Amino acid sequence: MRTSCRARILACSALLLSWGSASVVHAAEPTPDTWHGPDKALHFGGGLALGGGGYGLGAVATQDRFLRAGMGLGLAIAIAAAKEGLDAAGLGQPSAKDFTWGVAGGLVGVGIGLSFDFALHGP
Repeated sequence: MRTSCRARILACSALLLSWGSASVVHAAEPTPDTWHGPDKALHFGGGLALGGGGYGLGAVATQDRFLRAGMGLGLAIAIAAAKEGLDAAGLGQPSAKDFTWGVAGGLVGVGIGLSFDFALHGP
């Protein structure tokens, strides 16, 4: 009687584990990558913050505005490329569209930084 109870528990456990693994496989189906998906705003915002923040950090290192801009844009591109590289290594779904939105955000962030710099300090 005791072995039949253990056998039932083992059978139920195996059934639950196989059912759970089947649902995980089903949940991992790739979603279509569109240009205006909900994650694109996050990539753009991240690039914007990195571009503007990199420009601001560049102000500590140099007085040359174009070097600051290069530092800001370089930071945004480097982080966007690293993120997509990790996705390509299996940690997510790599997307050229995500990378493009990150670079576009970096350009806007650097543009905002340059605009403030010109407005506050003149040409």
